[in-house]
Amino acid sequence: MEAPHPTAFSKARAFLKASAFVDLNDALVNIARSHELPEHRWRGLPLLAIDGSTLRLPKGSPEIVAHFGGTDCRQGTSPPLARMSYLYEVRSNLIVAAEVSPYDQGELTHARELLGERVWEDDCVLYDRGYNDPHIIAWSLAQDSRFVIRVAVGNNRRAQAFVESKALDLIYHYQFSKEIIEAFKGYGITLPMSTYLRFVRVECWKLVRSRCC
Repeated sequence: MEAPHPTAFSKARAFLKASAFVDLNDALVNIARSHELPEHRWRGLPLLAIDGSTLRLPKGSPEIVAHFGGTDCRQGTSPPLARMSYLYEVRSNLIVAAEVSPYDQGELTHARELLGERVWEDDCVLYDRGYNDPHIIAWSLAQDSRFVIRVAVGNNRRAQAFVESKALDLIYHYQFSKEIIEAFKGYGITLPMSTYLRFVRVECWKLVRSRCC
């Protein structure tokens, strides 16, 4: 029997579909749950979180550079970058799903994909301040999931007024724009004109916005 060529493994790897990793992760999550991994909840709600980052990729492949792109660098050619986001269970540390895309696709796009595919009724999803977006709020409302979003006070006059009031929390009326309502009609989803949200001041004095439970 002839020994395989030293590059046989790397060549075969090129034919491995990205969907194989999705299937493997789903299988691992199911195995963990079948072995009675404790389902930690907070006040009866499963806690999930979405976060994003960038991933440096090898420079050597023109195909990778053309597909993923990257950023300009003053010192010369920068390495290609992928945008990545993941949805994970906060207390069990299981990564439920992930998105990897070209660099110019934003984290909000990833979040909407993950929301639509892997977040269910009564899940509670935690977001950092970059996710304070009406589309995220609308998707969460449409599927009846809960959410907590860290809000940057500087560019939000309502949040600024809440901070200056010294109140611990504040329920307020949140209105969707006509553009958001029309966009969701395209998905077959009828949004209300408005809903109620709540500002909450937390112990570390960071500001979050959450849907009222």
